Amino acid sequence: MRKVTNSNYTKDPLYPRVERAVREILETGDVVAPVEVFMRMDLLKRENLENWRFARVPFLERVIHCSLGKTNRVLRILRYHAARLGLKESQTEYRKWGKGGKRIHLRFSKYGDPNLEAAYSRHFVDPRAAQAKEEKISGGGGEPGAAMGTPVEAKPRGPVKHTLTVDASCHTREGLVGVGIVIQASDQPGHRGPVLDRLSEVHREVKPSDAELLSVLRALEIAVERGYHLVTVRTDCPHLAEHLRKAQAVDPGRLPEGITRRIVDLAAGFEDCTFRGLTRHRNLEARLLARSGVVRQQAPGDR
Repeated sequence: MRKVTNSNYTKDPLYPRVERAVREILETGDVVAPVEVFMRMDLLKRENLENWRFARVPFLERVIHCSLGKTNRVLRILRYHAARLGLKESQTEYRKWGKGGKRIHLRFSKYGDPNLEAAYSRHFVDPRAAQAKEEKISGGGGEPGAAMGTPVEAKPRGPVKHTLTVDASCHTREGLVGVGIVIQASDQPGHRGPVLDRLSEVHREVKPSDAELLSVLRALEIAVERGYHLVTVRTDCPHLAEHLRKAQAVDPGRLPEGITRRIVDLAAGFEDCTFRGLTRHRNLEARLLARSGVVRQQAPGDR
């Protein structure tokens, strides 16, 4: 098989799958990570990715279901395709999830090759979407009067805190669970700030009883991937928020294996992570996102 180059990568048999994965990611977000591409291509299971993120697996390539040559081709095609789309490269550090994880760097490749390590950790960012988000956080370009030279009293600002409002929608007949997540950010104490992102996902083989827990887990996984430090997760299941707050106060080693423990392990890696409840009528947007993902999955063209 020929070496993948910038002039022939679109002719590679793997290109359509890579292109589709990137397109799906950019439909709901602005950052393309190689690990997400492998998952969208069904070459990497989310549970195996989580095991690697918790350092239960020595290197990621062990749990990617294809040859090392194939993973290398995917990474090369991805980089060429991202450049064609005008995405900006951004190197990202991957550290162990959970308590004490900030000191442990994770390994991607079997032999620790520096070029491969860089390829796996290279994210691709849509610069237009990223700029729009920065403008939202900063208030859209400054306070009124600033452009005319009028003195404006500076408001006290603090560290950016991200609020992730979540919901889940179960469709037991089809065996699907939809997850909706609304992300906001603000550096003003007491304010959630503008909406930065709206995410809609569909998951299979999830117990209905675990659906709401899954929505919280996905919110924290996304927060980790995006490098958030101060996080609040809101759910319209107040008893779930209380359950997670109590679990945070328990030694993680005493918690049984399961989604709750995975959530607590992730929460321990943030500077601050809070779980809060809200009334159902105030969670309409996340609920609609959760349902819309399942509706798209059920569309005739997707069956």
